[in-house]
Amino acid sequence: MPTNDPKQIPSATALHDAFATFVVAAEQLQASHNVLSRRVEDLGQELAAASGKLGAIVDSMPTGLLLIDAAGRIDDHNVQAERILGLHLRGQSWAPEAFGEPIGIPDHWKFRQPAQTPVDQITMAGHRICRVVDRVTPAAGGPAPIRAVYLEDVTELIAAREQLEKHEQLAAMGRMAAELAHQLRTPLAAATIYAGNLRSDRLSAEARTSLVAKVCDRLNATEQLVRDTLQLIRKGRLEKKPVSASELVHASLQTATARAEQRSVALIYRGDIPAAFTLGEANQLIASLVVCIDNAIDVSAAGQSVEVSSQHTGGTLEFAVSDQGPGIAGGIADHIFEPFFTSKANGTGLGLAMARSRVRAHGGEIAFGPREGGGTVFRIRLPALEAF
Repeated sequence: MPTNDPKQIPSATALHDAFATFVVAAEQLQASHNVLSRRVEDLGQELAAASGKLGAIVDSMPTGLLLIDAAGRIDDHNVQAERILGLHLRGQSWAPEAFGEPIGIPDHWKFRQPAQTPVDQITMAGHRICRVVDRVTPAAGGPAPIRAVYLEDVTELIAAREQLEKHEQLAAMGRMAAELAHQLRTPLAAATIYAGNLRSDRLSAEARTSLVAKVCDRLNATEQLVRDTLQLIRKGRLEKKPVSASELVHASLQTATARAEQRSVALIYRGDIPAAFTLGEANQLIASLVVCIDNAIDVSAAGQSVEVSSQHTGGTLEFAVSDQGPGIAGGIADHIFEPFFTSKANGTGLGLAMARSRVRAHGGEIAFGPREGGGTVFRIRLPALEAF
């Protein structure tokens, strides 16, 4: 209801003051808006500059970078990724096998990666080799994780490592050739002496037959030395197949039994043979185990025993050979796996060197230590084939 009370009607002065206050507030708001607008514009320019710098940095990376969306498609990538894969990538489904052929790379060439990080090696067109690392990381301030795929052309690196291995192998062959020449001198000298004695007209038929046998024996020893040396330095590709622990144990014991009987040493297998497998060439692994058994027999006195055992723990298949001999002195222990080092009068020093070379080629290791109660234990550890 309208009122005519003059006390409730604002005066002209009050209205003027209120309007003036409103104008001042509006001007202040406009000024603040202008400041904020300029700041937003500056931030936009800074962000664009930072984004440009980041883009330049990403494009200058020596590795390719792919960002994969939730649907498994390539959402973004840098220039190097397109150079490596040679394709227009954005929007394509990502799978390494779609861009190259998966290949096997020797373990010592593989790059160390954090746990749970998939690493692939693929051969690209033109026989280029690319390393692929697929990594998922939580997004900063966002619920969706970021999946990034890193690509690196490692063709030159692998070629350089292959070349380095060849040079190292040639250097090793040079050192081994010098050692081999030294080792060959003894049996050849003996064969020469025996052959010279065959010239005598006064030899009986029995003596002549004995000298011929000695010549042949020394020449056979020379041939065996050369054969073992070549086998030690040759690094061919292994034709690996699943091999059971049972096969390795039974074949090794069968091979070494005659030697044990000849020296009146008891050859015993202790415990059960695990139902486990390893991946490798059976003959090479058997030969390595036989070397350990033969050495144990050679250091054992008549009446003593050599024990063989095996066990499967975790991802490792272990074979142990223990003897009751005098043990291995410290001065010998430091050189026991060196080629041509031997403490035997008629030894070549190649047995354990070859055994270690074979075992390591299968991804395993061979070691030795003292046996409780005296003697020595040699252990061959191989990766177990869990899923066979």
